[in-house]
Amino acid sequence: MLQLQNINVSVCEGAAPSRVILRDINLHVHAGEFAVIVGGNGAGKSTLFNAIGGAIIPTAGDIIIGGENVTKLPQHKRSRYVARVVQDTASGTMSTMTVFENLSFAFMRGKRRKMLPYGTSARLKLFSKKLENIAMGLEKRMHDTVEKLSGGQRQIISLLMATLSPSKILLLDEITASLDPKVSDLTMKIANEMIERESRTTLMVTHNMSHAAGCGNRLLLLKNHHFTRDISGNQKKNITAAELARMVGEI
Repeated sequence: MLQLQNINVSVCEGAAPSRVILRDINLHVHAGEFAVIVGGNGAGKSTLFNAIGGAIIPTAGDIIIGGENVTKLPQHKRSRYVARVVQDTASGTMSTMTVFENLSFAFMRGKRRKMLPYGTSARLKLFSKKLENIAMGLEKRMHDTVEKLSGGQRQIISLLMATLSPSKILLLDEITASLDPKVSDLTMKIANEMIERESRTTLMVTHNMSHAAGCGNRLLLLKNHHFTRDISGNQKKNITAAELARMVGEI
């Protein structure tokens, strides 16, 4: 589903020599895999997601999604391949619009609107069913503006918005980092269940070692500009947060 072939990203800083962010990144993520990426500050995790999502163009290498080379495709066109949820709970939603309006906007993304209104009873039923599956009571708040929701509730709406329209890859970029521990755990539990239920091909970046250990079926350690470990199977199932923290902290 996703192939990264010899991806390199370097940045120039004035008169200084270019600085390497990513070097010779090679990765193949199969359809339905949920891979978690961990690494220290400055390891290049956000840069990697920006390259996959089209926010930056790699210095070298190819990005192939669903068999298509999208390396040079601009970000707005890449959105039909890649959906992304970010750390900031406010950036993924429109505060002054209702939950229903936000979900409708996401549902129509990439579709021909043909002058039809967003608000239809069929969509209301669809969104209500999806919110009922999440079991947070948000189906009862469909007509509340998003600004009235808590940070965790907004992040769940952002996640649902990212998955309403078809995409090849879902990127979860530190989605619980701005939430308190209890809400963070609940949000991650819901996200994990949603991904498993829909068999979404997913890449997640997190600093939370408990979430990294408990979610997904594959673990990737990004260090020294490239992947140094690729863990799956029983080793992934049995790994602990403490072991992960030691891996990330190794020099």
